[in-house]
This record gives sequence, C-alpha cells and structure tokens, in this order.
Amino acid sequence: MNSQVPEFNELPLNLRFPDIKVEDVCPLLSDIVGLFRLWSPESYEGYYLPCALATVSIISARRVEYLFGSRQAPSMYILLVDTSGMSAKTTVMKLVRAIIKESGLDFLLHSDTVTAQKLFSSMCIQIPQDFDNKDADEKKMIINSIQKKQAFIGQRGWIFDEFGSLIREMMQKSHYNASFCELLKKLYDNRPELSNSTIVRDDEVIQYPYLVLLGGMTPKDLSPHAMKGSKIWTDGFLSRIAFICPPDDFRRDKEFPDGEMKVPKALVKKIRDWHERLGVPQIHLLPEFKVIPAKGQLYNITGDVKCAYYAYRRDMKDQIQNSKELDLAGNYIRYPDMALRIAVLIASLNNDSEVTLTHWGFGQNIAEEWRENLHRLYYKTLPNSNSAMCSFKPDPLERIHDLIRTRGGLTSREIQQLTHFKAATVDVILEELILDGKIKKIPSGKTHRYDEDFDNLDV
Repeated sequence: MNSQVPEFNELPLNLRFPDIKVEDVCPLLSDIVGLFRLWSPESYEGYYLPCALATVSIISARRVEYLFGSRQAPSMYILLVDTSGMSAKTTVMKLVRAIIKESGLDFLLHSDTVTAQKLFSSMCIQIPQDFDNKDADEKKMIINSIQKKQAFIGQRGWIFDEFGSLIREMMQKSHYNASFCELLKKLYDNRPELSNSTIVRDDEVIQYPYLVLLGGMTPKDLSPHAMKGSKIWTDGFLSRIAFICPPDDFRRDKEFPDGEMKVPKALVKKIRDWHERLGVPQIHLLPEFKVIPAKGQLYNITGDVKCAYYAYRRDMKDQIQNSKELDLAGNYIRYPDMALRIAVLIASLNNDSEVTLTHWGFGQNIAEEWRENLHRLYYKTLPNSNSAMCSFKPDPLERIHDLIRTRGGLTSREIQQLTHFKAATVDVILEELILDGKIKKIPSGKTHRYDEDFDNLDV
C-alpha cells in the first residue's frame, strides 16, 4: 500500500519495468517536455509529459494506427486537475498551442468554446449543396479548396482550459451540452465513421473521427457529480480520461527565463518532418465521394508487447475483483490501452518499424503514474474524504480470508499476487487463520494450498 495515495496498490514486482527516461526512449518527446519545463517553470512536474503526449497525439491526427483486435489510433483525453491554484496548468497548455501553431499545424485545433452539436458539425466535410450543378472548372476549384482546407477536418485536438465548466453543463439533463458526454465517448473509440441526424440538419457523417482532448478542471468541478457510487464513474465517460492531479501541498518556486518564448527551429523541423512523413488524407468528390486515409504508419502488436499488455490487464482485473471499491473499475480496465497508445506514438515519433518492449515499458510506467493520480483525485472528490478513506481501507486478514472463501485452493504466492500484500504479511495472516480454525493447509507437490476448513465452520 502506498502511504501517500489512498488505496493505491503497486504492481507485483514481476510486472514492473525499471524507470525509463523520456530522453532515452524518445528524443523528440523529451525536447517538448524540456520546452514545457523551461517556459512553464511553476507547473506541476507531472503535467509536462502528459501535455507533450497530448501535443503529438493531436499532430498524429489518426495517421498512426495499430492492429489489436481492431484498427485503433492513439487518441487521448487528458485533464489537468488544479487542486490549489498553484500548479500553472493554463501556462503549460498555452505552450501546447504554441508548438502546434509554430509548426504550422494549428488547423488541427478546434476553437476554445464549442457546443456538442457544433463540435460534431465542424468535424464533417462540408460540400456545397449546388456542387452537382457546377461546371467542370468550378468543380475542380471546389475540390481543391476542400482538399486544402478540410483534409483533417475530422481529426483534431481540443484544448479547453475550463473543461470543468463543461462537466457541470453535461450533468444537467436539460442543458444543450448534456449530449457532450455520449459524443465524447463515441469520438474516443476510433470508429471508421460517426453519423448524426437532427430535425434541423440532414445526416452528418464524420469520416475517420479522431479527437484528442486536453483540458483543465478543479476537484470541485467534479465533486457534486462524482460521489461514491455515482453513475458517472461507471458510465464509461470518466474511465476514458487520464486525470493528472498534484498533491495538496504542491508548490514550485522557479522563474521564467529572460526574453520571449520561442519554439526552437530544430524542434519545429522535427515535428514538421514527422507530419510530412505521415502524409495527408485525400478527399475525392468525383466520380463519388470518398476519403482515402493518409499513408501514415500502422503497427501490429505481437510477441512480448502483446504478452506484457495482457499481463498488465490481468493484474488490473485482479485488483478490481479484490477491491471493495468498484467505482474505478472502468478506469482500471482502460489503463493497458492508454499504455499501448503511448507506446505506439513513441514508435512512430522514432520512425521505428515495430513497437518494442521498451516502448511498452515506458507507456506502462506512465499509465501507472496516471492510475496513482486517479486515486489522489478520487478521494478529493468524495465528501469527507478522510473518513471515507478509513472506511474503505480493507483489513488484510479479512481480505485474505474472503479470497480463500471465494476461490479456494490458493498458494501463498497466488494470494500475494492477487492482494499485492508482501510475502511476510501473507504468511503471518495464513498462520493466524489456521490457528483460528478458519482455513486449512493442504500439501500440493512442493508447495501448499490453503482452503476453507469446513470441519470448523459454525453451524
């Protein structure tokens, strides 16, 4: 148990990866982090890398994909949580915009404030209603204009510092933005297309929808709607989000460098080179309307990376099943996917031919940091969080006894893996349960298994 973060259990030793430095795994990502650290000196250290990942995720624009059950892309929803007003989340988000703009890619960004319907409509290719009536030269001009201005219309990023206010609006059933919750869930899932039909509009279709969200909020924005047991924890919306939450006592005293902030030309060149290598989607209107995706990069997830993914996923499931608190189950089950999206992005940034175990290890380490941040946030959103922590903290003896009762026939090592308790703790509790006549020890080859002692059950 991590004493600093309530209810956070670290991974078993056999699933952990050593610390992998960003500068060692991806120099381009490291350059972006370095710029954030230099020009947003008072920001929470934990903001820099997620914002760097959001930056490259936006620029990838669904041109980096991977095969894993289905064709998927590394979109991300990241919310910076400002707990004290001292974490400078706005400053670092402005730098994300600056990098994208200086790289000549600001057409990949949505406007700051937008309604749910406007967001959907703005991601659909707009063709003049009288296109079929135009002559050949006019049609050619229209096609060239659409290609130039709308090639990435359905694949963009949204940087919204006041996302907390949108959460409040989404939670009001009668609000015009109430539909945002369902829309954001659908956009996250990388469908081939997404359609919408309303009374005032004909069918609208987003081709290859892709959205990256980087936003800011406070715990108070969430707390009225995310109490223990609230539907918002289990309806799939919050589980798609990586929350980055500083400790309560966070403070950083550093100064800006002298002079004006400028994105280094060398960094701009690296980003432009990556963007141009990925290519541009092609929009065809004749003889029929269709969108041909960019050349991009496609990765097949196999071998050691696939095994590591499933090992991590199994552990997340184990932790869910052995927890008395199920609100975070949806978040847990998505951390392996977040880790894989990070790994795929890094492989593409490096122009590597495959996703390696090093890429995965870095992604898993980041996902684990985000999981820890989630626990920090969850107990801030609950009313009377201190008393809540005490009531939710499981008793190790009761937890192990419940596990043996429900599963039976477990070895000490299996119990350690399922509970994340240390061997010494498990062995002491097992002896105590045996002495109390609650379980029995059964020889099994070179080891022992532990099961309910039915002979001593109270009748």
